[in-house]
Amino acid sequence: MDRTPIRIVFEDEHLIVIEKREGLLSVGTSCGRGEITAHRLLNNYLQNTCGGGGRGFGGHGFSGHGFGGRGREFGHGREFGRGRGTKTAQNVPVTDLEWRSGTKTAQNVPGMRSRGYGAVPRAFIVHRLDRETSGLMVFAKSEEVKLRMQENWDSMVTHRGYVAVVNGLPGGSGNGSGRPGRMATKGDNGSGRPGGDGKQGGDGEQMQGTVRSWLKENSAFIVYSSPRDNGGQLAITHYKVLESSNKRRKSLIELELETGRKNQIRVHMQELGCPIYGDRKYFGENPAQLAESKKARRLYLHAHILGFIHPVTGREMKFTTGIPRAFREEV
Repeated sequence: MDRTPIRIVFEDEHLIVIEKREGLLSVGTSCGRGEITAHRLLNNYLQNTCGGGGRGFGGHGFSGHGFGGRGREFGHGREFGRGRGTKTAQNVPVTDLEWRSGTKTAQNVPGMRSRGYGAVPRAFIVHRLDRETSGLMVFAKSEEVKLRMQENWDSMVTHRGYVAVVNGLPGGSGNGSGRPGRMATKGDNGSGRPGGDGKQGGDGEQMQGTVRSWLKENSAFIVYSSPRDNGGQLAITHYKVLESSNKRRKSLIELELETGRKNQIRVHMQELGCPIYGDRKYFGENPAQLAESKKARRLYLHAHILGFIHPVTGREMKFTTGIPRAFREEV
């Protein structure tokens, strides 16, 4: 399988939305100078396409758009922007994490012809994903757009959705039910465990709930949670169980962030006693869960939905990648 680190799913003259792979840093750190990051790859891409080189990711071993295969719709089929340098839901299909080999350049992808810029083109960081997390991110193409999005993030972002595979079942017996900050509804009958010996999910009643707590980072860079205001940041995570397996003792869940704090989902799933599969940092107090997570090939957390108000046009935009196949195979 092609291990292309990033793929561009949308671009106009103001923004660029990408899907990054797990294992890739969003932006460089002081101790990791020279390391390949999503930010660095985008700068290379913009300078080689918009700066006149016209090579895109060609020559760097990275795939630009990865078009082809089964397409997924962006923004309910609405056209995103008109005019030069934009792409639409109709001509930007995205495969369900089936990353294809080969390269795409500004010359052979519709709507990506080289454009002249007065200054050296750059990507500006708007937000980040953890290195271990895959999924959708948005970058700005100017300092002005970056600041506009960052300063109005809470009002401009309409949807941040994730999918994850967790150990156990949120709210299930022995999985941390009754912990501070937890609220479960629908399908939580006390034990919270799915019926039968197989899987729970589909059209049946689904367990869902909300975790609300205050998060604070200690000197060891570990984020911990408190049910009461401890001077940290308020964090709110909504979750819904899509599917669960008694045999494998795992669940596929969908999460929506009301706030976006560092390691928020990972800490809140640990709070519920159902750490994310593959998480070796936030795995709770159960040695068996850590042993299970060590078997995982990756951290099973993926940012699959990103919605926001365009900072220049004012249009509502929504992007989705679908659920990675590997996630379903684990449940």
